[in-house]
Amino acid sequence: MQKIKIDGQRYNIPTAYSECNVLTAKKALLVWDVQDKEFKELIQDNPEEIDEGVWINFLINWVVAVTGAKEDIVKRIHFVDLNVIWNSTQFILSTPDQFLTIDKLRGVSITDSIKTLSGVEIIGGEASYEQWSLMNQLTVLMNEAKESRRLDLLKKMLSVIYPVKDESKENLNKRLKDYDTLSLLQLYSGWFFFVELLNGWLLAIQHLKSNQTAEELKGQIRVNQSKMQLLKSIERSIFGRFTHITWQKQMYWLLDLTK
Repeated sequence: MQKIKIDGQRYNIPTAYSECNVLTAKKALLVWDVQDKEFKELIQDNPEEIDEGVWINFLINWVVAVTGAKEDIVKRIHFVDLNVIWNSTQFILSTPDQFLTIDKLRGVSITDSIKTLSGVEIIGGEASYEQWSLMNQLTVLMNEAKESRRLDLLKKMLSVIYPVKDESKENLNKRLKDYDTLSLLQLYSGWFFFVELLNGWLLAIQHLKSNQTAEELKGQIRVNQSKMQLLKSIERSIFGRFTHITWQKQMYWLLDLTK
C-alpha cells in the first residue's frame, strides 16, 4: 500500500489485489466504463495518441476513485505523479493470477466437500443443483456485463458459495453490501472457486466415461467458456450426491437484483 500526502493529508493508494477493496475498485471501474471505445483502444495500444486534455481528465477522475480524495485536491497533484498512481493501480482492470481457498467468509462456512467414487475430492461438491444453476447464470451475466457490474455479480457468486440456509432478502442484501469491504483478491476467489469446482466435476465425469485415472486426466482438463456450457447439458442424475436445499427464493432475489 502506497501513500500520498497532499496539504498535510495522507491518502492510501492500493497497489495489489489484496490491498484494494471492492468498493474502491468499483468506483475506479465506473470511471473506466464511461470512456469511449476509441479511448480504451488507444490506452492499450497507442496511449501517446490520446488527447492530453482527455488523458488528464481521465487521470483525475481515476485518482479520485482510487484514493477517495476530493477532485479539487487531486487537481493539485503533479501530472507525473498522476501517471505514477495510474500505473500503480491499473491492475484493477485485470484479474489476479492466484486465488484463495477460504473455508469461512464473514462467519459463513463454504459448501461442504465430497469425494467421488473415483477418488477425486471436490471442494464444495455438496452444492445443490439450484446453487450450480445460479452460479452458472451469474457466470453468463458476468460475460455480458460491464467491468464495474461484474464486481456486483461476483459478490452474488460469493453469497451462493457461502450459503445461509433460509436466508431473508434483507439479510442477503446486507451480506452483499458487507462484501464491499472485501479485498479484490477475496472477491475474485469466488469466481476462481467456481472454475475449480466445475473443473473437479468435469474431471470426475470424464473419469467415469473414459475409465482413466484421475492423475492421467489432470493434464487434460482446461476450464474455458465452452465447458461452462456443459452445465446446461449434464443431467441432474449425475449429481446424485447433491444436497437439496431451498434456493428458489435466493435465485429470484439475486437475479432480480441484476436488473
